[in-house]
Amino acid sequence: MTLAEVREKYLNYMKAKGHEIIPSASLVPENDPTTLFTGSGMQPLVPYLLGQPHPKGTRVANSQKSFRAEDIEEVGDNRHTTFFRNARQLVIRRLLERRTARLVLRVFNRRK
Repeated sequence: MTLAEVREKYLNYMKAKGHEIIPSASLVPENDPTTLFTGSGMQPLVPYLLGQPHPKGTRVANSQKSFRAEDIEEVGDNRHTTFFRNARQLVIRRLLERRTARLVLRVFNRRK
């Protein structure tokens, strides 16, 4: 299975479970003077995590482009990457929901 197929399978599964699929935000965050790059993938969602309503609702999923530089000297081995896609789903205002973990585990562990 290619990375694109993994990403597509994940997003299709989350959509089937009632999540709206949102596009990946820019690697350079808009209107955020606190960081140069989207590092963890959460920066684009900060306004919604702080209470602003998200235009797509409270259940969203995406594959966010992210850039990691804190250990840039180590990049190149099998544990350190600089650019990656962070597949995630989020239930805004209910981040620590047990259902969230179960959904993610079921994406690739479903019996056929």
